[in-house]
This record gives sequence, structure tokens and C-alpha cells, in this order.
Amino acid sequence: MVIERTIVSKSFNVQAGKLTKVELPVEEGDYVFGRLEEEDRQWFSWYIVDIKNLRKAEQKRSFDYEAGEEDVPSTVLDWAVPSNGPWYLVLDVSMKQYCGE
Repeated sequence: MVIERTIVSKSFNVQAGKLTKVELPVEEGDYVFGRLEEEDRQWFSWYIVDIKNLRKAEQKRSFDYEAGEEDVPSTVLDWAVPSNGPWYLVLDVSMKQYCGE
């Protein structure tokens, strides 16, 4: 049996220089799909990480992630949960500068 449910459906205020994290209510075997989009079409990075790698990211250390991309204005998220979590969606606009022409 397939059950579809919304796990995150809201906007986040992501501040430059500070990671925004969202705990994902998922379990092993779940399939997560959806869209991430910056409303002003600015560039952002996103990652899905476990607790150990979340701590590394928060400490600005090198970290591993299950899914993610760097410097995109929008993306399609498509991920199969490999194990029980907790799992986190991390959003980052650190070090981004926008120049008008």
C-alpha cells in the first residue's frame, strides 16, 4: 500500500551565514520528493544529513550528505530514506553575494 503525505509545506527565512535546519518526519524506506525554490530566484544550497553530519555542518567542518546540491535557484528533491533518523534538511545561503548590473 502506498500512502502519500506532506512532510514539509512552508517557507523558511534563511539568513546568510546561518544554516536553517528542518527535522524530517521520515522512516527507513520512505520516499521523499518535492520541490525547493528560492522565491527571489537567488542561489542556495541544500543537503539532507544525519545528526552527526548536521553537527559537522553547524561547526563549519566538512560533512557528508545523503542528497543535496550547491548553488541552485530551485531544485527537485528526490530521495529514498536509507535508515531511521533523525534526518534533517539543511538550507544554506552562506557566503552568497548578489551584484546588480
